[in-house]
Formats: sequence, C-alpha cells, structure tokens
Amino acid sequence: MKHRKHITGYCAVCAGRPGLYLSGVLSTIGCTIVLLTSIYFLIQDDGWTLLRDWMKNLLVDDRLDTKFTHTVGLVLSWMDVYHQIILSVILFMSFIHLLSTSILIMGSVQSRRNLLVPWMITDLIITTIMVIVFIVWTFLAFFVDIMIAVVFPVAGGLLLGLWIVLWRNVWRYYHQINIKRKLQNS
Repeated sequence: MKHRKHITGYCAVCAGRPGLYLSGVLSTIGCTIVLLTSIYFLIQDDGWTLLRDWMKNLLVDDRLDTKFTHTVGLVLSWMDVYHQIILSVILFMSFIHLLSTSILIMGSVQSRRNLLVPWMITDLIITTIMVIVFIVWTFLAFFVDIMIAVVFPVAGGLLLGLWIVLWRNVWRYYHQINIKRKLQNS
C-alpha cells in the first residue's frame, strides 16, 4: 500500500481554509492601504511634495558619500518627474491584486483550485518586488542613519517573512485540494 504525504501548514492558524481567509484578509488590508496612499499622492500634490522633501532631507547629511548622494538624488529627481506614471502603475497593480484576492476568497469558499492561481501569481510578483525593495532599501539605510539601518531590516524582514508564509499557505492548500481530489477518484 502506498503512503501519501499530507501537506499541512506549520501552525493551526495558517493551515487549510482558515489560513486562506487570513491570507485574503491581510492581502485586502495591504492592497487597500497601498490603493489609498497611491490615490492620495496622485490627487494631492502637497502629499507627494512632502514625501519628496522628506527623502531629500535624509540625503543632506554631511557624513554621506557625495557620489552616492548625487546618484540617489538623480533617481529621486527622475521619480519626481514621472511620479504620476509610477503611482498609476502601483495603483493598477494594487487593484489587480485586490481583484485576485477576492477571487482567492471565492476559491477558498468553493474549494476550487483554479481560482487560487491568480492570487498566487500576483502575490509572487509582489513578493519579488518586496524582496528587491528590501535589499535596496536595507543597503541605502546604512548610508542614511544608523537607527533606520537597524529598524528597517527587522520590520521589513518580518513583513516579508509574513508575506512569504501567506503565499506558501495558499500554495499548500492548492496542492491539498489536488491530493483530496485524487484520493476521491481512486
């Protein structure tokens, strides 16, 4: 007799359908925060100006390497020129992920595997972008301030770890449905 491996989550909260609901709720909250922030920065020029000025003030410190400061200043200037396009892309991507999150919740209620795929793809893209931002921002934080260099990697790493656990939970549930279906058919 063949033994089949049963795929489960690491903790009771993240295992199975409750974990999918947790993934859906946290994903919805994250998308809503990004959507509202992007809309605010698109509508209110003062908001974007405050953010831009805050980032530039971080670079004014005399201890920083001038070549590094100049390069980051060029990137910030480029972002300032194209901020509406950048924010529109972020807004669009957040809306697509919010839509795929609602499809995820429908798929978890109905136990339909195919409805989990859009969320897994969009969340994988977001996780990849988060990893890149985490690495770049952690590197830049060492040039700005020691407090930011300590706090950001811890907070960013926790958020990134949580996001990866949520994705893996959906991936496990996706395979659990397939295993259950195969066992029922045999």
